[in-house]
Amino acid sequence: MSTSPSSSAQAAREALAVRLSHLRKDAGLTGKDLSARCGWHPAKTTRIQKADAPPSDTDIRAWCSACGADDQADDLIATARAVDSMYLEWRRLHKDGMRKVQQSWNTLHERTRVCRVYVSNVPPGFLQTPAFATALMEQITRFQGTPNDVTDAVAARIARSRFLYEGGHRYVVLLEESVLRYRTADPEAMRGQLRHLLAVMPLASVSLGIIPFTAQRTVWPLEAFYLHDDTVAVVETLTAEIKVTQPRELADYAKARTRPPAARLRPAFPRAAGARRTRLRPLPRRPGPGRRQRRPRPGRRRGGPAVSGAYAVLHDPEGLLDAELLLDRAPHEALVTVVLAWKDPDLAPRDYEQIALQLTGHARAVAADVRRLAAALPKSDGRGALAEVILREAGGRLSAPLQGTARCVQNRARLVRALYTRLDRLTESAPATT
Repeated sequence: MSTSPSSSAQAAREALAVRLSHLRKDAGLTGKDLSARCGWHPAKTTRIQKADAPPSDTDIRAWCSACGADDQADDLIATARAVDSMYLEWRRLHKDGMRKVQQSWNTLHERTRVCRVYVSNVPPGFLQTPAFATALMEQITRFQGTPNDVTDAVAARIARSRFLYEGGHRYVVLLEESVLRYRTADPEAMRGQLRHLLAVMPLASVSLGIIPFTAQRTVWPLEAFYLHDDTVAVVETLTAEIKVTQPRELADYAKARTRPPAARLRPAFPRAAGARRTRLRPLPRRPGPGRRQRRPRPGRRRGGPAVSGAYAVLHDPEGLLDAELLLDRAPHEALVTVVLAWKDPDLAPRDYEQIALQLTGHARAVAADVRRLAAALPKSDGRGALAEVILREAGGRLSAPLQGTARCVQNRARLVRALYTRLDRLTESAPATT
């Protein structure tokens, strides 16, 4: 087993060593006695008991046999393998290709209710397109010199995206702006990847924030990590996958991930009232021959989402990123129009559910804006009371389980339209009083 820089792995190794040491003492054996029975040098016993050397399965069975505790061998071997899995080199994981590793991660995501993600290099696997994932995995395979099963591995990775649409999973993702700009794949694949991010942002299961280049840092850019239900963190380095379970280490990763909201107290870019609500844009094309690339003037921001002190929030229907939500209204109003015009659609139940999820996420987003604007109104303004009525009704409808039917989708579409109508009323000038 490789030596891990993680204290979680080290603590687990030490706990295993203590169990083996107690087993020897309970049998009334000295280190020399046990070494003689196992047929190895006493120095090996010392290294195992100090957690300086990991015992193999054969070592553990010999140790238990020498102590008259054969019944404990299987449990100790399982513990040793769990310790081993806390730090695994990629070349070891990928020695037969990447497909099995991708499938094992799918199992972890299936058990996870809330996955909090920070990435500084590439989009998380469950948000990747097949073209982007193929380009990335081809690079990894060439770099590691491992067997090329990219086609199967990509299929397994893309299958993970199903958790965005089923099972009540939540994904709270924080990206460095560099993730959107690195040319990890060819321009067409990169444009497709950005378009895909736009497509999944409205989902109720996804909250997405971006840390811009120009934000004042409170934490330096880190390696990618995934917090699963705050019980295990999976950290990806160049050479290995590290699983962190120590509470103190988990608290450090949670703290690093939540530092951006704290920086809002000293915003790098003051949020302008009525800031334009925009969407991610595809990568710019190179200027043609004889044309110069225009650069924005210093201090001027063009387009892009409004920015808090440390990150911009593109979609966060339940406030999990603790910043103002930026709506992308036009495409959702177009979707509502299409859905309400349905006469006799012939779609699969899963397709109905996916559209209903998208509308549900956006309804929650619009409801959050309605609630924020209504709270800012004076008590004498009757629009606030009407907004509360609409919000209570919306809360009841959104709490109802989704169904894979056209009727369910159209009900969600009507709710989005009603919420936008109320939002427009709140943004109008207050009616004159007589």
